[in-house]
Amino acid sequence: MNIPSVPPMDAPPPEAPKPRGETSPLTLLHVSSIWGIGPKRAKALEAAGYTQCEQLVAEDARTILANLRGATPDASHRLSVSQVRRWQEHAHAQITGSPVNLSGATAFPVQEGYIALDAEYTPSHIWLIGARVVRPNGDLRCFWWSNPAGEAAVLKDLANFLAAHSDLPIITWNGLGADLPALRKAANRAGDLQIIAQVEARHIDLFHWAQQNLRLPIPTLSLKEVSQYYGMVGTSSLTDGFAAETIHLRYEQTGDQRLKAQLIVYNSDDINKLCATVNYLRAAASGHRYGHSEAPHDVIESVLIECEPSNRPCIPDYFERAYKRILTKFGALLHTASKAL
Repeated sequence: MNIPSVPPMDAPPPEAPKPRGETSPLTLLHVSSIWGIGPKRAKALEAAGYTQCEQLVAEDARTILANLRGATPDASHRLSVSQVRRWQEHAHAQITGSPVNLSGATAFPVQEGYIALDAEYTPSHIWLIGARVVRPNGDLRCFWWSNPAGEAAVLKDLANFLAAHSDLPIITWNGLGADLPALRKAANRAGDLQIIAQVEARHIDLFHWAQQNLRLPIPTLSLKEVSQYYGMVGTSSLTDGFAAETIHLRYEQTGDQRLKAQLIVYNSDDINKLCATVNYLRAAASGHRYGHSEAPHDVIESVLIECEPSNRPCIPDYFERAYKRILTKFGALLHTASKAL
């Protein structure tokens, strides 16, 4: 199987995004573009006379809350002044086109070295895990591919891999809501909770931190929206997780290695975007509008470990066999070494 070129997020960062000044304010600056304002609260705000972000920042939060309660008591009885202030901070970000640190924001939690982790899965098993070890002397990128029969061996190998980098935190984007529950279920299926214990002890959910501490001039903090805001462009043709699940189902039915290659590139795209987002958000947290706080690292080694026992031998131990699976050095082109083994 020849895996196509993985998007080189190791290249210089893209040009910083421009403010939204020429874009229609009716679309982008409506109150519904604020985090925490859904359709019901947007209607309540409209009933109280607030339709645009500019109106939210022009008044005191207590006044806005009083007007909301006067106009729609049922829709606003659970609101607090602090919630309205969060709306105002996001409205300020929308109006200025710049990131805004929320009041009481905590320090950015990710230091120079870390492991970015992303998993792809179905209800039955985790079929792909990608990890990128970010380190000053060059990054290591690993992928584990498995079918249901190989999942336990992959989890054991991943646990060994993480233990070899025990000094580094493990970074995800919404891992608390996605990757960790999937890993926990997989660990229970395998009857070995070592992997989930390692991840939970060192885990930082960067989405969760951003949700509590930062607002960007975009409606949500999905990784897709954040990466688009910062001008990050990947090479995967797959647009979202649903598309990836569809391709994976076709792979299970056909065994077409080209489909596997597409899915690995998709996963690598997300990991690369997460690593770039770490740099951008670190800069935003320190008060810089755009740009990286550090130069991007090169990926000097990429490894693909496949574990599908029903149709090929499984390689369970990274440390004994990974040197035979070195796919890339000083570059971003992935190749499989399965035939050589």
